[in-house]
This record gives sequence, C-alpha cells and structure tokens, in this order.
Amino acid sequence: MLYRLEQNNIGLCTKLLLSLTHCPKLQRCLIWSETNSEPLDLPGVQTLFKSCVHLVFFHAVIGPTTKGDCAKLRKSLEQEYKSSRPALNVIIANTINEDFAPFKSIHYRQMICDSSQVCDILDFPQFCDY
Repeated sequence: MLYRLEQNNIGLCTKLLLSLTHCPKLQRCLIWSETNSEPLDLPGVQTLFKSCVHLVFFHAVIGPTTKGDCAKLRKSLEQEYKSSRPALNVIIANTINEDFAPFKSIHYRQMICDSSQVCDILDFPQFCDY
C-alpha cells in the first residue's frame, strides 16, 4: 500500500501521521508540502515507523523543517530500521532543491513522477532496473 500527498500549506502533520499509523500495510509514503506553515512532526514520523512495520520508503518535503532536524531524523530512522528493512529509503528535506541522489529509480518514477510501470517499461526502457 502506498500513500501520496502533495499539498501546499497542509499545516501541522500530526493528525495525518497519526491516521497513517492505522494503515499497517503501508509500504511507501510521500508527503510533499514545500510551502507549509508548520515543520514536520518528528515524533509523529517515528511513531509511524513503529506502527507500520512494512514501511520501506518515506519521503517528506515539509518547508519549515530545519535541515538539521531533517538530517537527524533520517539518520535516526536509518540506524533503527535499516537492519530489519534492508530496502529502507528515507528522504526528509525542507525544499525540492535538496540532493535526492539516494532515490532508487523505481521509487522516483512511481512516487515522485507519478508514472506507471507500464509506461516506463514500454516507452522508457533505459530507466528500468532490470
């Protein structure tokens, strides 16, 4: 199961993250609100990871979150969950201009570009992972 939200000015993400904790099959999550009034709810993200044991892709771009908080949370999540979730891919940033090199191409195509695998396989084979 995946969840994708691109919405500017969503405000405080606490209730959204709490709601997502009730989705135990959640595997991939993208929350994008570059122009937002509130920073990312860091404890809420940690709770989400504890509740959703299949979550291997988490990408959040929330404007007012500091670069330091982004880096600290990402490092903490990777240290705690990478051994039990080898495919873990965490990007937490405050702007789109951040370096997104760690993306696996399949995640980039499906979650960020919102393209289907059929389109990529038939029309853009140079981007396929196989």
